[in-house]
Amino acid sequence: MRELSVVEIEQVSGAGFIQDSMASVGGFLGKTFGDTGITVVKGIANKFSPALGAGLDLLASTGIVNGENAGHLAGYAAGAFVEGAIGSIGTSFKSKFTFWK
Repeated sequence: MRELSVVEIEQVSGAGFIQDSMASVGGFLGKTFGDTGITVVKGIANKFSPALGAGLDLLASTGIVNGENAGHLAGYAAGAFVEGAIGSIGTSFKSKFTFWK
């Protein structure tokens, strides 16, 4: 038996569907609302740590961090949390019903 490639693993039915969907929605929302969220985060960061605020300002000025990227990452993280929660429910449910050993 051979190992599956990355493409084959991603083609498994339902693998990462929720995470990918939430990442796409987050990217869309980030692009729609623009850089307003980044500006808010920079303002909060400046209050607590001027160095962190300066770092975020530098990343935003170079174009590495923008609203779309931030929204995509936030959606990806939220999707991972949801998929992990669903997976743990299924795992705990299966462990309660052992039909053979």
